[in-house]
Amino acid sequence: MEIMMWDSSLETNIKIIDAQHKVFFKKINQLYDFIESEAVDKIYPLIDELLEYVNYHFETEENYSSVFNYNDSGEHINEQNSFRLYINNIKKDDISNIEFDKKLYEFLINWIFNHIKEVDMKYVEFFKEKLK
Repeated sequence: MEIMMWDSSLETNIKIIDAQHKVFFKKINQLYDFIESEAVDKIYPLIDELLEYVNYHFETEENYSSVFNYNDSGEHINEQNSFRLYINNIKKDDISNIEFDKKLYEFLINWIFNHIKEVDMKYVEFFKEKLK
């Protein structure tokens, strides 16, 4: 079931970034499905998959920042590292508790919307200018 819906307010109009963000939405919606069906055995592998994809996406943004010499990349990277740390710490916890899983899901929703709308949108114009 698609709970998180993509809309135009999330568009950066940077093709690769938008495509990667949409994959996040897909994976977070999968997590919701696993929580609702109490498919605990699928949650750990999805978290691993999510973390792997997050690293891939962050590397894309970090590469753009480096190549384009983006001045505010430090703040962006710090937020990304905080997210990585949070997800890695979750893997150490017992996520077989559905209430915990729901909190994780809520965290991910809040994080992704904030990350795109507040953090990523700061670099959009700069990156788009460099991509011309």
